[in-house]
Amino acid sequence: MHAPNHPILVRTLRGLEWIAGAEVQATLRPPRIEHGHRELRFSVPELTDELTSLGTVDDVFLVAATLDAVDRRRESLQRLGTAKLDLDAYAALLGRAERKTFDVVGSFVGKRNYSRFEIEDALGSALAAASGWTYLSRSGGRPARGELSLRVHAVDSEATIAVRIAPAPLHRRGYRVASRPGALHPPLARALGLLAGLRVGLTLADPFCGTGTIPVEAKLACPDLHATGSDLDPEAVEAARRNAEAAGVDLELAVRDASDLPAADRVATNPPWESAVRMAGSGTPPLDGVERAVVLAPPERTLDRVALETRVRVSGAIAAISVVADEPIDADGLYGRELSEAQALPALWSWA
Repeated sequence: MHAPNHPILVRTLRGLEWIAGAEVQATLRPPRIEHGHRELRFSVPELTDELTSLGTVDDVFLVAATLDAVDRRRESLQRLGTAKLDLDAYAALLGRAERKTFDVVGSFVGKRNYSRFEIEDALGSALAAASGWTYLSRSGGRPARGELSLRVHAVDSEATIAVRIAPAPLHRRGYRVASRPGALHPPLARALGLLAGLRVGLTLADPFCGTGTIPVEAKLACPDLHATGSDLDPEAVEAARRNAEAAGVDLELAVRDASDLPAADRVATNPPWESAVRMAGSGTPPLDGVERAVVLAPPERTLDRVALETRVRVSGAIAAISVVADEPIDADGLYGRELSEAQALPALWSWA
């Protein structure tokens, strides 16, 4: 069913591949990492909790098969019907073999003469007929979550079929019991914290904390960090309190304007985007005296003393991650060495 080393596929936001690669290198130490469009590929000798604890990735899969000749032509969908997967063996490996149901999530890069739902149904129907498992189709917007969740992703003329390792997508954090418009994608929040330079004993502040995703993710990555969050909206601060409690982390939270930023060694923040939430109070926190700050904002916003700017695609829109500091990476911060090495990758700058 698999080689001695388990082949792994990691999915990320576009633009976070290099940061996710640094986290993978620091925590799993694979001999080689391949960077692709919204994905990383590497191998591990065994499936461990470190795989499903990765904070900057959207999801992690075990590669089950690859098929060639799956190009843009509609007829090439028939190739998916030739896939050979032992669903019983994967269910046993992952400890999920009760209901014998599975779903499929499809995606592709570039233009195709078929939809992602047609990819899903082509593979799902064929595997159901061959295995005796029940396929839960998502066609027509129907919700589906099977005992196993498969991913089929086509790039050029090759399709990769993989099995999700965790029971649910990693980006769906269990601590998010309270949400509001404009709430930040957790893996992106984790990436902002890492770029800020997380260290034991330092203070990280988010003056636009919203539901608290950035300080919560920073504390999960570096438990001995002191993290604070504030927002002008009392309901947002209450949501942050509830999320922090569900995550099991201690945050210092307050209702205040961003101009009243308390003393902090690090700032990581996502100022409100006019298109997502109503602007209120100050639009930019005062960063004078802050050693390192990381700000997520639309590309047209400008900041002084930017040592690194990289872009990320969030919900279809492109945003800029700006590191306001003397150095682009804090070499002494969490994963600092790996981030410094990954920052030199050409893929950091050459993407669309």
